[in-house]
Amino acid sequence: MLGNRSDDPPAMAGGETQPALRRSTSSSRPVRPVPARPAILTAQEKGRRLYSPLSSPEWQQVAPTLTPAKAREMLERDRADGLNPEARAQRAWHIISQLCKNGYSKEAWDLVEGDPGVVREKVLNGFFRDANLPKAELLALLDGIEKKDRAMGLSGYWDRLAPEEFVRLDMSEFPIRSPQERAALRQTLEAMTAQAFDPANSDAGRMVRQELLEMAVVQANNGVLAYSDFGKMLLQDPSKDGFAYWAALQKAAPELRQGQDSYKGTDAQIIRAMTAQDPARMMEMTLVEGSYERGKMYVALEKWLVQDFRMAEAWYQSHAGQVDADGVAVAFFRANAARGDYQASLQWYEKLERDSWRSGLGGEMRAVQRKLEAQAAAE
Repeated sequence: MLGNRSDDPPAMAGGETQPALRRSTSSSRPVRPVPARPAILTAQEKGRRLYSPLSSPEWQQVAPTLTPAKAREMLERDRADGLNPEARAQRAWHIISQLCKNGYSKEAWDLVEGDPGVVREKVLNGFFRDANLPKAELLALLDGIEKKDRAMGLSGYWDRLAPEEFVRLDMSEFPIRSPQERAALRQTLEAMTAQAFDPANSDAGRMVRQELLEMAVVQANNGVLAYSDFGKMLLQDPSKDGFAYWAALQKAAPELRQGQDSYKGTDAQIIRAMTAQDPARMMEMTLVEGSYERGKMYVALEKWLVQDFRMAEAWYQSHAGQVDADGVAVAFFRANAARGDYQASLQWYEKLERDSWRSGLGGEMRAVQRKLEAQAAAE
């Protein structure tokens, strides 16, 4: 055996609602210099791998001198042995990838699995990650495949790059033609923003992350990415830098914001991230008359109340005349319910003036009432 798979490959088919596909175009924004990172990564170390390196004695002996003839023999033996598709896919990925590293990229292409399915998809990922061929030749090969195959090939090509290199790609060279390819791009951006996080060199990481987000906004404006994709990216981003996401999304087309859930949507998610980062700064943003953030005050205040009730309550007391009363009531209603103070939660509900809020929160209010009744019965 060449080894066991240690991580899951990116899923190419998501269940999310997707925008209509349009051709991706490159951004005209100026390229900013990126501070160098302390460590210089080799071509094999940077980027991502679909599978972790193998350490089995058999593979360590075979890999350095792997030839096309030996690779063909190994692939044919695996097919004849009737291995399950995932096991074959893992072994084939390593064989084709290693063959490319050993200088046999053209021969490796001839050995790519011809039958559709997981083995071919994973092999294409490994080939496009490690094939040592001119860029024009690789792009031509990518243009000859489609859907899931092309998505895995694109993912492999992008996996060979560090975030600093990926942001400098001309994305018009990689037109997105299918939902699977769209998912591959989003997952690559998720991985790149996560990889850009560098606690030891925060300035470099912050700059690269901002460029990645700006790149993603261009793709969203072109109809390639969905607005909700930024929420998915933030979830995978260890920096949790909501302010960076918010700044980048100011360049998003206004219509992209339409239709999202006001409480659970992408904007609300990013506002909560900003509140977790710097609650006072976030709340100051909500005080600006006529701003979009002002309408989301209740989201930010609730988050702060859950995070630090005393500090958030003190902020409210000092700004009571500057905030929307119903928004405050909503925030305290939900935050008190979350901390188990059901009586206080219902008292804040009674302070709501607008019928739209009272009806919209009716279900939550009744749930709080039931919890209060159960609490009283248990005493």
